[in-house]
Amino acid sequence: MMTPTTAFGMPGRHHPYAPKFDGTPALLDAFFDDVEQLADTYRLAERDKIAWTVRYAPVEDRELWEFYVKGYTWHNFKSEIRAFYPGSDRARLYSLDNLKSLTETYANEPMDTTDRFGKYYRAFCKIVYYLKSKDRISDRETNASFMRGFDSKFRSKVHEQLRAESPTHHPDDPFHLSRIYSASLFIL
Repeated sequence: MMTPTTAFGMPGRHHPYAPKFDGTPALLDAFFDDVEQLADTYRLAERDKIAWTVRYAPVEDRELWEFYVKGYTWHNFKSEIRAFYPGSDRARLYSLDNLKSLTETYANEPMDTTDRFGKYYRAFCKIVYYLKSKDRISDRETNASFMRGFDSKFRSKVHEQLRAESPTHHPDDPFHLSRIYSASLFIL
């Protein structure tokens, strides 16, 4: 087994392969993962990993991060830094309010292109998959919520298409997300 080395060979902060973080809270863990992977590649000691993370930090935040270089483990360092970026904590990344806000935003404009539908679908799934992983939303709620993100005209068209495909489907039961997805693409 090799022992940890110095930072010889680590890319500088402006190098194309250097980990980047722009201050967006939701991207902080991805930044930490990138630094960790690079540090593992170069077999850095934990203290060097922390020091390089600070070097890669946004310039406007670097001074603050420097307070956590000495005496911290990698795990504790990340926890302290996350506290400065509300919304970076993966345990509370998305809420039902985020889902409601997304569906309301999309429902206010026509769903008239596959590009717009794709953006909505990806944003919706990102939130819903997270909420499902935390047992905060059921499949039934997911299916009903997805339709609420469509403007009324498009929602009616999708509903008509679904009823034509499954005339015996009970009106009180929402259609499955995959069926709504297929019907939507058929219409667009």
